[in-house]
Amino acid sequence: MLLYSPRWLFLYPGCLLMALGLIVAVLLLPHPRALGRVTFDIHTLFFAAMAVLVGFQAILFAVFSKTFAITERLLPRDPKMDRLLHYLQLESGLLVGLALIAYGIGGAIYGVKAWEIHGFGPLLPTRVMRIIIPAGTSLVLGCEVILSSFFLSVLGMGRK
Repeated sequence: MLLYSPRWLFLYPGCLLMALGLIVAVLLLPHPRALGRVTFDIHTLFFAAMAVLVGFQAILFAVFSKTFAITERLLPRDPKMDRLLHYLQLESGLLVGLALIAYGIGGAIYGVKAWEIHGFGPLLPTRVMRIIIPAGTSLVLGCEVILSSFFLSVLGMGRK
């Protein structure tokens, strides 16, 4: 199942999970949201960020599985996959990953500056976490993109 149907096992669920996580995160970044008697705040934002990370990992797993299956001739070549791999080259993955890491580091620095403004004393968690959660998510995504770019380039080599 893993090699013959990565689209249904990993790609579609990963896209759904990542999209839901992104939607919830975008809605919660500016301020808490109430739905009836329930208020969604930074705790939900944290879990939305985790959904983005897990969804992205599932998408990567689908790409890795399909690449491996094609390389090992378990599946025929796929023109859509060939086009995708044309864009998912090591260099572009490194650039995107470094940009995400830079954004994450920038967010972390911004969070420390906000803490400095308050004399390195106690902070209001709901404000700071709205900075730190996206920054941390961006750092992790950047590392995932870089590492997966290296792995994808290794998978694309095939055996001689």
